[in-house]
Amino acid sequence: MIRGIVIPTAMEVPPRRFDASQPDAVRQAVGGLMEAIDLPKLGITMYVNESGFVERLPLNRRATWLLWQQVPSAWDRTYLVGDVALVGLTDDEGEDTSLPLVFEELVLGTHLLRVESRYEDNLSWWWNDETYDNYWEALRQAITKQALSPERCETRVAAAPTEATSPN
Repeated sequence: MIRGIVIPTAMEVPPRRFDASQPDAVRQAVGGLMEAIDLPKLGITMYVNESGFVERLPLNRRATWLLWQQVPSAWDRTYLVGDVALVGLTDDEGEDTSLPLVFEELVLGTHLLRVESRYEDNLSWWWNDETYDNYWEALRQAITKQALSPERCETRVAAAPTEATSPN
């Protein structure tokens, strides 16, 4: 089984798991021929309907936010339409792999999340006490931080430690 997630265009419909190893599963998930967009820092490939704009498919806000957060140069320039399928990056033979478990848990999990940031060449991540109860809310905040930062800022969404794992 190749674990994947489908991000529907309708914001009220939650992302769902799917088995990307089934024949034509990814094509069916995006509703037609597909184009791949690799996001190497996350270890994922996004599949979009390659003729989505011609077919006038609806904007996929969540997938667009994910692209913008990972590729800041795409911010407010590139928009994704239609349902989007996420899988892991391809292996050495060019075959899709499962999503990284950490990413899958961030998107589909029920724990609190936080936005972490770092500037320029600083290797340390920092964060504040603000937490979010879903990945997309945290991702929007991450994009806002990147867009409004006077310096080059990198952001990521991470699990917020629970009281049981907090150092205090």
